Amino acid sequence: MRNISLALLLAVLLLNCSRAINIQDSVEPPTKVNVWKNQNQLWVNTASGEKQLLAEDGQDYDTAISANGRWIVVDVVLFSNLQITRLLERNMTGKYTQVRNLSREAWQSVCTRLAINIEDLINPRTRFISWSDAGRNVTLEASGYTADDDDILETVTITLGREDL
Repeated sequence: MRNISLALLLAVLLLNCSRAINIQDSVEPPTKVNVWKNQNQLWVNTASGEKQLLAEDGQDYDTAISANGRWIVVDVVLFSNLQITRLLERNMTGKYTQVRNLSREAWQSVCTRLAINIEDLINPRTRFISWSDAGRNVTLEASGYTADDDDILETVTITLGREDL
């Protein structure tokens, strides 16, 4: 009786393992993310193939897409000529939403490091440099001037702080 129970248990375990393997094998790799500009608008194709408007508040855009397509970093030159950097994340429905203003984080870091007041910055700009640590970090360049006319050109690495990247 005990041998039959063990054999039945082993069969159930093997069946469940094979189902798990089939499920794992059926998961599709991330699709290619297609981002494009149209006049003053930035668009992306969502996972379902729909067009999604990402931004329309800038005169120019540069994008960097993470290797798995989950994240998009967008450098935006606003109509005021201010250049900022945003982080967008693909949600469960396949649409992208802005989750962080990376410019604000970069300038807070620079101002703390250089012991300057953020209100004293003139023409502060940020731009994306690179992804690192398998997409867990984003490196930006922060540039501008102080009220004393001192040039600022700093590189800042921001940790996204997400384990599920």
